[in-house]
Amino acid sequence: IGSSLLNPCKPFMDIWYKINSHFPGYKLHIVPFEDDHEGILSEISSLGDKFDFLIGVCDSSLWLDRCNFLQLGTLEHCIAVSRDHRLSNKKSLTIKDLYGETLMMVKQGDSPVVDGLRNEISQHPQIKIEDTPQFYDINVFNKCVQEQNVMITIECWKDVHPSLVTIPVKWHHSIPYGILYA
Repeated sequence: IGSSLLNPCKPFMDIWYKINSHFPGYKLHIVPFEDDHEGILSEISSLGDKFDFLIGVCDSSLWLDRCNFLQLGTLEHCIAVSRDHRLSNKKSLTIKDLYGETLMMVKQGDSPVVDGLRNEISQHPQIKIEDTPQFYDINVFNKCVQEQNVMITIECWKDVHPSLVTIPVKWHHSIPYGILYA
């Protein structure tokens, strides 16, 4: 099983340890890989060679052209802000809380779910959208902290960067997560 900062194997391992007694012939080996926005496509393409599967969110056309996907559930899109940002102490946000902010999110065109979220946000010209690379890596999280922007994130990434706080938003924009395999 492949595992990385943004695609950790823990969600699968939590399930595995509940059912592994039914599969005594199977053992899992964790293979680390880098979440570099430039190299992630080659990692996805190596499914079946370098490792058999990984767990992650997946609505990317570029990823789905290179692998199969078994959906296990969905995760909500949230907002991440630095710990000293004006919104950091809020328990939840509305889209109007983002007025006057620069919102970092992936470019349009690869994910129907993210494109739908972008379309909703675009109806609020008080929010400036800044495109990030098509796939996040730790540099995107660092930039969010350094520039004091807000960033679209996913609830499972709440512990990726210790200087960021993840806050739920009162909207319905979930993204599928599950097993990616060759």
